[in-house]
Amino acid sequence: SGRYEAAKGELNRFLAARPDHVDALVTRARVGEKLGQHALAAEDFARAIQLANPPEPEFYLERAQALASASPGHPEAALACLDEGRARLGPLPTLGLAAIDLEVGQRNFEAALARLDQLSAGQKRQEMWLERRGDILVKADRSVSAVLAYRDAQKAIARLPARQQGTQSMQDMQARLKQKI
Repeated sequence: SGRYEAAKGELNRFLAARPDHVDALVTRARVGEKLGQHALAAEDFARAIQLANPPEPEFYLERAQALASASPGHPEAALACLDEGRARLGPLPTLGLAAIDLEVGQRNFEAALARLDQLSAGQKRQEMWLERRGDILVKADRSVSAVLAYRDAQKAIARLPARQQGTQSMQDMQARLKQKI
């Protein structure tokens, strides 16, 4: 109902009695985010991550967002949080993509590309990763390299079986790639 201050008060009382309750910590962290209390929210997410076995990937994503909001322009803590999540939970694409987005937001294009290479290594299907590479290269003002990445994505799609090429998502990607080129 949007009554975040009241919710925080109730959560504080509950957590005073049960300080290790993961769901209450996550809920208070989310309320803290709504209230603009990013550093406190990050602390609650950190405690929930510590207590949960295993923690949900979303806890790392939300903590990273809180850290990035608490210290705009300095994504180091948020990136470290995402890297910690990947170390603990494995190479989850959601955590890796969030880190790439943070790097791009800070104009750390080489770091973003390195993360993308790490994330896409060993993946059977490459078209999505190649499109993402092209998007990063466009933002880095490397348009010739971006076009090459987009063309490589088109080639990767062309190598797929016809039934996969004909899916709506592949047709949409083909249209996007054509427009981007």
